[in-house]
Amino acid sequence: MRLRAKVSLSIILFSLAILALFSSKGLFQPIYRVSDMIREAGGCSEVPLVLNCSYPKTPSEVPRLEIVERSFSEEDVLAIAEEIFNFTGEVVPIYYDSGDVACYNVRDETHDLNVFVCGAMDYSEDYHVYSPPDLPSTSRAIEIAENLMDALREKGLMPRHPLVKIEFSCVGPCAGAENVSGEYYVTELCVKYRFKFGNFSVYGDSDVSVHIGDKGRVVMFSGHWREIEVNGTVKITVTPEQAFKSIPRDTLPIKTLNKIESVVINSIEIGYWADSCVLTKQMYLSPRYIFKGVALSEDGEKLEVMYTRPVTSEDTNFYNNSMNLGENREAVFVQLSENSIIFADAEHYCISDIRKLTFINQ
Repeated sequence: MRLRAKVSLSIILFSLAILALFSSKGLFQPIYRVSDMIREAGGCSEVPLVLNCSYPKTPSEVPRLEIVERSFSEEDVLAIAEEIFNFTGEVVPIYYDSGDVACYNVRDETHDLNVFVCGAMDYSEDYHVYSPPDLPSTSRAIEIAENLMDALREKGLMPRHPLVKIEFSCVGPCAGAENVSGEYYVTELCVKYRFKFGNFSVYGDSDVSVHIGDKGRVVMFSGHWREIEVNGTVKITVTPEQAFKSIPRDTLPIKTLNKIESVVINSIEIGYWADSCVLTKQMYLSPRYIFKGVALSEDGEKLEVMYTRPVTSEDTNFYNNSMNLGENREAVFVQLSENSIIFADAEHYCISDIRKLTFINQ
């Protein structure tokens, strides 16, 4: 008998925060509202924004990418768990607050799989190592990741549109630990991919990565692509210069960072934005100007930053993808560890590495 569970947004957010806290070596910090952080930091001051590149030539319009829901039966989900990830369990549908199905979850004592109706998927298993693991070479790690991608492709679980590309990006260490002597060792390798439509990259909740642990075991997988089809076009009515001038000149103050002196923008492109498939039923991928650069602190530290701005002056709420962590937004900030944070509000969550902090402004 299928268990039907409705998980409210608030429960999901709370659970994500609690799970992340317990997974970050037990370090717990209080929850702050953004307005409290701003008061403690003495308020937001304007940060000089320096353009270090030319404005790109832009097309008059870009494809409107509609997210297409996929249909999965309980048998389909169990087949994915059993044939690709080698475990089984009970299938539980998880719902958005709207009542629409977000994903199908199947788990046992050590494995967890989510198959989203938007086409995305993620998998994880309990993985604990207390001594240096037997990790594969980087070339072998890529081969393991490609074998997983091939298995997903053979079962028709990769995006089917011919212009969607899942391109190899990089491979390297992504997790580590210390022994009792304080010696650091790597515990996982991560093979990362880019989710693209034609020449456009997809940003936001679009991670595609395979985490490989001891003896070449896949210990975590994120396939946050979307099943999409082209449904018309979006006319570009905002120029790159207008978009750049509309970027807010204030920056969310983070207590662990020194004062930021300036932000230097080194590249501008048009891409698409994906909302969190956990929290938001998004109808379309939103076309966006993507501004990438570095934030420079007073002590010379550099942090990677990114701003996004709409390409159209039309109502961008149509895409339901705004994220504005401003003083008046009821957002919360949870410090998970020295380098890890989680932002959460009524529509979004984002876990970031402070060392490569992304500022997203709407």
